[in-house]
Amino acid sequence: MSTNSADLDPSIANFLIIPADEIRYDNLPITIVSKLAIQKMDPFIATSALGELAQRDPQETKEAAERILEEPLWDPHLTAFALTLLYDRDPDSAIQRMTKLVSTCEVPKVLEAMVENILSDSERFLVAPADQLARAIARRVAAAVPGRFSDVEQRGKFLKLFGE
Repeated sequence: MSTNSADLDPSIANFLIIPADEIRYDNLPITIVSKLAIQKMDPFIATSALGELAQRDPQETKEAAERILEEPLWDPHLTAFALTLLYDRDPDSAIQRMTKLVSTCEVPKVLEAMVENILSDSERFLVAPADQLARAIARRVAAAVPGRFSDVEQRGKFLKLFGE
C-alpha cells in the first residue's frame, strides 16, 4: 500500500481533512487505524494513530512501526515514537533499525529515542555486539548540539556510559 497523496487509500482520505485531535481513533477499526499510522500526509494523525495501535494491538503496532522506519525520515516525532514502540515490542528488530539509522541520523529527537531504548535495556548494550551500536550512537549524540536535546541529563548519563 502506498502512503503518498498521489494514490491515497480512499478508506482514510476523509480522515486526513479532519484535525487530528477530532478523530475518535478508539472507535475506528484496527485496519483503518493501521492505515492512518503509516500514511505520510499528516504526521499528527500518524502519531496519534500509532499511539492508538499501541494500546490495542501489539502485532499491528510492531508492523506499523517497522513500515514507518522503512521509509525515509519525514517526521522526527513519528520516527522516534515508532522506534520506541518497536523496541518495546521487538528489541532485535529495533536494534536492526537503529543500526541502519545511526550512520546518517543527526536528528536529536530520533537520537533521543535511540538513547532511551539503550538506557532502558543498558545491560544488553554493555556487551558485544550491541556495545558497538551504543558507541556509534554515542558518537552521534556527542557531535550534536547539547541544547537541542530535550533531556540533557539523559544525554549526559548516556555519554557517561557509552561515550569514548
